[in-house]
Amino acid sequence: MIGTNALLVLASSASCEVTSSSGARTATTSCESRDCAVTISGAQGDGELWEQGNTTIEYRVRLADDQEADVRVTVQEGAHRESDEATLVPGDSTQVGGYTVTYVEHTGDAAGFDFTWQD
Repeated sequence: MIGTNALLVLASSASCEVTSSSGARTATTSCESRDCAVTISGAQGDGELWEQGNTTIEYRVRLADDQEADVRVTVQEGAHRESDEATLVPGDSTQVGGYTVTYVEHTGDAAGFDFTWQD
């Protein structure tokens, strides 16, 4: 049992960076545990914030021409799925799906977001 707990702690504290692309849009997600920095290039992007066991937390960001961002966080635990969303402008911060989401910046065709897990 001690070995299993040690492995669980190691897996949950790991960091990773994932880039997903579809057509002219790209989402780069860089996470340390459950806290993630996300960069969206193009009109929208999506990706995974955290996964463990049968629980997955994902995000989707859609950017409007006026720099508004619709942010959705979806938590799936087994067959149960729940989503929460908000609209942000650069500099805004709000609670979405267990995260504090901060719209850090919008430059040209890219936007940056911080997703900070609320314990």
